[in-house]
Amino acid sequence: MKRWDGALIVFAKEMKDILRDRRTIISMVLIPILFYPLLSIGLGSVIAMQIEKTRSEDQKVLVLPRDADPQFVQMLKSVDKIVLADADSIQFALAAYAQSDSAISPVDVERLFGASPDRIADSVKSPVYYRAIADKLVRAVIEIPSDIGARIQTGDSVVVRIFTDEADIKSEAAGDRLRDWAVKIRDSIVTER
Repeated sequence: MKRWDGALIVFAKEMKDILRDRRTIISMVLIPILFYPLLSIGLGSVIAMQIEKTRSEDQKVLVLPRDADPQFVQMLKSVDKIVLADADSIQFALAAYAQSDSAISPVDVERLFGASPDRIADSVKSPVYYRAIADKLVRAVIEIPSDIGARIQTGDSVVVRIFTDEADIKSEAAGDRLRDWAVKIRDSIVTER
């Protein structure tokens, strides 16, 4: 018990010194009680405003293949805050990147923009799409099959693929709009059947 008596005496002395000093009380008790809630509310408000600002901006989207069904491309143009990118300018920029970037090759860029993307392996597409999104040439890429209209008429299933960068809030906003559009199209097709 003797050891604890000494520790209690030292503790009592230190507490008396701390409580005697107003600056210590303010810095240890009052500032954290007031500052941390204000900081949390302030940061939350700033983040919410930034997200709202991002959602209100136009997002550039690349539609592939170039010969995607015009009816569906036209419907996509009517989506609020979605702007379709010029495939030629994106292809040109990606071809320029491919000259200096070993992750993508000029041949892959040419194949991707020249053929139907559903016939190309994801291991070829993903680096090219990621480069376009990461370098902010576009915010998202959507693959609409060329024969989507005919396949829907015959009752076949259709896959519309959307590529985004989940770490980029603007890319995710574009992806959310594209997914909402695709869901509305799907729902309207289901109700017609």
